Amino acid sequence: MKTNKAFLEMGGKLLIERSLAVLEGVFAEVFISANDIPLYQRFGKQVVPDIYKGQGPLGGLHAAMQRAAYDVVFFVACDMPFINEAVIRYLARKTGDYDIVVPSVGGRVHTLHGFYHRKCLPVIDRHLQLGKRKLAELFSDFDVCYVGEAELAPFGDLGLIFANANTPEEFQALKQREVSIISAQNKG
Repeated sequence: MKTNKAFLEMGGKLLIERSLAVLEGVFAEVFISANDIPLYQRFGKQVVPDIYKGQGPLGGLHAAMQRAAYDVVFFVACDMPFINEAVIRYLARKTGDYDIVVPSVGGRVHTLHGFYHRKCLPVIDRHLQLGKRKLAELFSDFDVCYVGEAELAPFGDLGLIFANANTPEEFQALKQREVSIISAQNKG
């Protein structure tokens, strides 16, 4: 994207503000996983820098889990403008039986929209020490619940709920979808 996706604006709010608004409605503790602490302090949340620098989202998950007061953490990417509180709560209800709970939608496992139990920390630490950076590489070591499309369908347009903005074109398309949704709501 060549820019910090957290600071892209959609619907009059930054993507990070949209996410924080949803997350604050669900969780008692919300962190921002980022290495540039001063850039994020204005959001009033604790900013947790990576312990293992330059290791991508796995490094961020590791640092957040080290800091979290709870045994299970929800980890979500900052470029998902339509995260859904009801979906997050639904996934949370499955965490008692599994080490990891992630949606599997559109032929893709959404590792950056999932719950991870603290018992994953030693394996995450080992992966980071070995230079393994992909979240999905952890899954073979744990009891994972993949929540599929059929189960999540009642929550609405899954393509939208799990959409993220990896390119300027994807971001523009998401902005257009939001305008279309708002327009349809105003007509209805």
